Amino acid sequence: MYKIPNLDKILGFKHYISTVDDGNMSTLFCDEAKVLQNRRRFLEKCDIEEQDIAYMYSKEVHNKFIVVDKNSKDLGIIEPYGIKADGIITSDPNIALMLIVGDCITTLFYDPISHAIGIAHCGTKWIDNGTAEKTISLMEKQFQTNPKNLIVGIGPSIFIGVQNSYSNEPIN
Repeated sequence: MYKIPNLDKILGFKHYISTVDDGNMSTLFCDEAKVLQNRRRFLEKCDIEEQDIAYMYSKEVHNKFIVVDKNSKDLGIIEPYGIKADGIITSDPNIALMLIVGDCITTLFYDPISHAIGIAHCGTKWIDNGTAEKTISLMEKQFQTNPKNLIVGIGPSIFIGVQNSYSNEPIN
C-alpha cells in the first residue's frame, strides 16, 4: 500500500493506493474471482467496509460527474463495474471513493473547509475533456468549495519505459 506523503499529513483525509504487492485489481488482466479477492483484502487492510465504497468505473469517457451519499444505490459495488463516471464527489466522511487505473492518473481533491472529497480519472482523453475542472465545478456547486482552498493529490501511474517494460517505481 502506498500513500502520497504530503496528503498523508492532512488530518481527516485518508487515502490508500494499492501496489503490485496488493495484487491485481483489474478484471481486464485477471480472473474476476481473484480480482474481487484482492480488492476485498485491500479494503480490509485499509479498514474500509465494502458497503462504504463508491467505486468509480471509468474505462471510457462518460462525461458524467456524480455526487454520492449514504443513500446512493451503487455503494458497495466493487465487482467488476461500479459507478460509470469520470469524477465522483462526497461530503460524507463514511464513504470511501475508489478508482482503478493503470497508465491513467487518479486525481484526488480535498476541501479542508467543507471536508468534501473528490476523485477524478485523468487519462489523456479525460484531461482533454476537462475532467479535473468539471469535478471541481461540481464541488463548487454542491459544497460551495472555493478552488483556492482545494488540496489536490495526483496519484501514481504506471508507464512504459525502455523496451516496453512497466515500472511501479515513483518518479522523482
